[in-house]
Amino acid sequence: MKFQSKIVLTSSVLFVFVITLVGAINYYFTNETFKKHTEQNIQELTKSISFTIAHELLTKRELVKSVVHSLNLIDATNTQSALKAISAPALTSSFQAIGIGYEDSGELLSSNNWVPDQNYDVRNRPWYIAATNASDIVVTKPYIDSSTNQMIISVASSLFTNTNQLIGNAVFDISLDPLIDLMNQTNLFGTGYMFMVTSEGMIIAHPNDSLMAVR
Repeated sequence: MKFQSKIVLTSSVLFVFVITLVGAINYYFTNETFKKHTEQNIQELTKSISFTIAHELLTKRELVKSVVHSLNLIDATNTQSALKAISAPALTSSFQAIGIGYEDSGELLSSNNWVPDQNYDVRNRPWYIAATNASDIVVTKPYIDSSTNQMIISVASSLFTNTNQLIGNAVFDISLDPLIDLMNQTNLFGTGYMFMVTSEGMIIAHPNDSLMAVR
């Protein structure tokens, strides 16, 4: 092979090598930039979802506080007035169900007309006991509601007479389905999916429904 041909061949090989190297470097940095932007977007999206959930639950809690105050003003021992108050459309559209458990009888007054069996005593319910022993609003851990098969939490607070005698406790069931749907519908740019667990490790939001409420 002539010397000139060798020079041309060597130059061609070197040129291809340089172009390939430049392309590889460019791909690497472009890919890293894309990954970085995707991670930043996911972090911002996660913060936004967390804020939405926290804000929604805080809003519900404040509504419960307002309703309990109103029930104390009208005297919840008057079951007719109490039922009318907790059955208001503005409340039934915000909560899955609202009830008042009475200390003297153990009966439950419910906004959705749910009638428990004869052996039911509201005073034995965990939310009732917790509210009775608390000085403020209590929130239960998430659980599957037996009547609707939905994941819910219950918010409860005590009711008193004007002489500060315990009437019972009001309970507000909040369905977590809207929040679960929000998480499941969130697009993570094809990198995965979101799920939510409690501090005890119970799964309360997951694209795979069979894993719900699994520890």
